[in-house]
Amino acid sequence: MASWKSSTIKVTLPKGQPGEITFRALNGVVVKRVCWSSSASYTLTGLEGYVRVEVRTREGKAWTQPIRVWNARTVSNPYYAAGNSWYKGSVHCHSNKTDDCNMAPADVVGWHAAQGYSFLAITDHNVVTVP
Repeated sequence: MASWKSSTIKVTLPKGQPGEITFRALNGVVVKRVCWSSSASYTLTGLEGYVRVEVRTREGKAWTQPIRVWNARTVSNPYYAAGNSWYKGSVHCHSNKTDDCNMAPADVVGWHAAQGYSFLAITDHNVVTVP
């Protein structure tokens, strides 16, 4: 498992747009929230278990996979193992057929393809869509 030495997790939003940046630890506990800023950082205590970052902007919301926290100085990405190939993908996103997304299903697929995603699952509620 690859790991790196760090004591701070830093987040910078694209295009300098402001948003609400939330850092959550084990059991979803909010350990830090920064409102309407284009960047934020969180200094690890070592007791978090994991940290996940959630971002909300006027354009939508996104979040990271959990980052495992071993102690206050060492974190690791549980989705990376040295020597293995990994695919970039999403197994949960929405289109304008449900929730608060403003893109048509075909546009969601196109956006993900342009970002280098290998696979995508559109999980709209109560509809079946073939883009």
